[in-house]
Parts: sequence; C-alpha cells; structure tokens
Amino acid sequence: MDLTSHGDGVAMLVTGAEVYGVAAVQRHLVEAFGRMHTISLGPGGHFDDLRASPAGDRVHRVDGLSSWSADGGAVSVAASMPAMIRDARRTARALVPELQARNIRVVHVHWLPQAVVGTFLRRAGFTVVWHLHNSSAPGASAGARRRVNHKIAARGCDHLLAVSEYVADSWRQAGPDITVIHNGAEPLAEANDHGQSGGVESPTARSVAGAPTRSAGIGGEDAASAKPPDVERAGRQSEAMVLRPEPGSSSTPVEPNAVGSAGPTTAAGASKGENGERQKGRDPMGRTDAAIRCLSAGRLEPDKGHHVAIGAVAAAVERGFDVALDIAGGPMVESPYVKALLAQAQSAGLVADVEIPSPTDRVRLLGHVEDLRARHRDYHVGFQNRLSPEPCSVWVAEALVDGLPLIASANGGTPELVDDGTTGLLVKPDSIDEAAAALISLLENPKRRTAMADEARANQAERSLATQLQKTAELHQRLLRQ
Repeated sequence: MDLTSHGDGVAMLVTGAEVYGVAAVQRHLVEAFGRMHTISLGPGGHFDDLRASPAGDRVHRVDGLSSWSADGGAVSVAASMPAMIRDARRTARALVPELQARNIRVVHVHWLPQAVVGTFLRRAGFTVVWHLHNSSAPGASAGARRRVNHKIAARGCDHLLAVSEYVADSWRQAGPDITVIHNGAEPLAEANDHGQSGGVESPTARSVAGAPTRSAGIGGEDAASAKPPDVERAGRQSEAMVLRPEPGSSSTPVEPNAVGSAGPTTAAGASKGENGERQKGRDPMGRTDAAIRCLSAGRLEPDKGHHVAIGAVAAAVERGFDVALDIAGGPMVESPYVKALLAQAQSAGLVADVEIPSPTDRVRLLGHVEDLRARHRDYHVGFQNRLSPEPCSVWVAEALVDGLPLIASANGGTPELVDDGTTGLLVKPDSIDEAAAALISLLENPKRRTAMADEARANQAERSLATQLQKTAELHQRLLRQ
C-alpha cells in the first residue's frame, strides 16, 4: 500500500500538548499518511510541531475536550464525569461539521476523553477506533474503574487498537474487536559494507529521553500534569569530561553494539542555560572511555528502575569489570529520586561527590538528551528496568533496532519486544541481583553480547515502523469498507 495516498476519509484527534512517546507515534502517522487529516483539540507544542511539519496543511485545530483528570478514586471519577460528558458532547458538535466538510468517515482517537467524544460522533454516523497505548493505571483495571473504562470503550468506539498483547488483555472484555499493532522504530542508520553504522539518521529517528507518558484509561496521568519539554531539559549540565578506566584495566574501548566510532562523541550537543553558558551538572555529554558503556533511559522517577541499573553496574565493578553507566532523562531539578540515585552511586564508589562531577565517575546523570538515538552507537548494553508493567516501550523498540541489547524487566509488553537470550535478557522487576547477574554474563562473554546486538538489529522487521504504519493503514481501510 502506498502510504502517501492513504488517509482519505480518516481523521485523527490529538491533544495540542501531547508529549513523547505517544506524540512520536502520532507524528509518524501524520507524516506517513499523506491524505489523513489531524485535528488538535487544543493549543500546545505538539500542535505547533505538527503544523510546522510538511503535513501542516492537513493539521487543524478545534478547541474541545483534550484532557480530563479523575484522580482520587471512584468517588472523584463519578463526581467529575457529568461535566466531562457535557464537554464531550460540545466537542462532538463542534467536530461534526469539520469532519463532514472533509468527507471523514473514520476517526482515530488516542485517549479516554476523546473516546467519550467518540460516543457522540458514532451517533452522528462516524466510525471510531481507539488507539490504546496503555492498560489502565494501577488499581484502574479492577472494580468500578475497569467497568467504567470498558463501558466507555463499548459505547465510544467501533474498534480497539492495542500496542501490545499485554494492553489488549486488559480490554478484551470491553466488547469491541481488538487489533494488536506494536510500536515500531526505523533503524537509526543504514549499515555500510562492514556492517557498521554509516551515521545517517533516519528522518523518523527522533527520540527524547525523560518526557512523561499517560495511561489510557481512568486513573492515568492526565496531559495537564505532564511537564513541558523545557522543564524536562532543565538539569545540571557541565563541560565535557571523560571517564578513565581503572588502573590495570583495558584502556581501549571495545566496539559498542557492532558500531564503530573513531573517537569520543563531541560535547557540542550539551544543553545550555538561557545565558548560553553550560549549566552545572553531571552531564559531560561526551562518550566515556570505560571499556563497557551502559545506558538507562527514561523519566527520573522510582518506577523507571534506574536504581536497579546502578546496582547492577556496582556489582560488576566490584567484580573487577571496567563498566560505566549513563542515565538519560529528567527532571533533574528538585528531584528526590536524583538525590537518591547519586547517594546510591556514591555509596557504591561509582561517584566521588554528589555535587561536583569527577572524571572518575562511573555513573553520570545526563538529564534531557535531545539526540538520544544518535548516541545509541556509543553504548554496549541498555537497561530497561521499569517496576510497573511497560505497555510497549518506544525506546525499547528504538534501542533494539539500533543494535543495543537490553537487560529488561520481564513484565508488561516488554517480553513481546525483547527475545530473552537472543536480543537481550529479561529479569525480575526491581531485582538488582538478577540485573547484575545478567550484566556480568554479558561482560564475561563479549561474543554473546555482539551476537545479541546483531540479532536485535536483524530481528526487528516485524517490529519496524514501516510494519506498524502498514498495519495501521490496513485497519483504517477495513473500517472504511464496513
């Protein structure tokens, strides 16, 4: 199917303030589907970005119900729903003439408030597909909240599109048919004749570490609570530093994930403050000289499990391995978790001082990293140690397709992406012992680590962005024919 000609009769609803990773999924759909229209239900950076894209002439704005917060339990949900339903009805009334003017028949939504809008759009004759990026938040998949979620799904959409089997399982009793289409990623660079990276970034390979995501159903984080990108970029930044190997260890770094690099990454990409000076912090932004370089990426909060990665690296260093860890993500400012991570690293001898970075630090907090994917080639092993189930991590898909083998939590949708023993190793969530054992096993067997990197890169055809887009377009076509 020629995706540039796909989209006649299809419109997607987005929130103007959407953030990575759902924003990345939406952006891929907007850029790939040459005739699909996109309607933002409010202002925001995401709307501005889409309007500025080559597809901007098909991006419109109709202010309406873009978010809804229902924290505080079932009583709070019940109390807030009448007002939300009234807003949904008004939003649908505003949308109907806009959709009809563009001959739209299928409406693609992403969040529960828009699914409620879908209830009224269906009454006007439109077909609605709800793209589920998460199961319900903790506690929301049982009891009254689960029943409400399922009732909204049954009334507000004709079809459910889940990003993993894990997500689909929590919605199967809702009623509508479900199609599972995993999030995908395109390779960062084409391989050259030597099987190494040519360093040419894919147009769609844009990854940002540290931005928050939301849950699909009642009880999840709402867009209003997501911090804007400039807050995520705030952090303690510093001049470039290079980690040095311990005395007696190898001073020559091995090739990271089969991607050659002539020298250390420059520090030109380090974040700057408003006055143009580098902000004080732990982010040297250059590649370390440790023999083995590890990466953990994601928002700096306990649930992301960065402390597990630090514990694993500490155990490996204690065994005599020359290994270092970079942690990419925010927020860095006024974060108790950042203080806890630095204290943990200092206690393990991985950081000399929690306030002043040192060239001998083996753990670095990078803060927000705009070009994270371009830096995947600088690492040998990635960590994804989220404690709660990860629905279908975009970063996991990106890391694998870039040839970065992962030590990942064996929960949620992650086992659907990481082939245990082939493209990475699955470990018990929040188990430093299992993560450490996995890391040490890869350090002791470089050939196995290299083979995993090759398999991770080669086995992503079924999880590629192209596959995701093609399957989504096929779903749209099926719904258009109904």
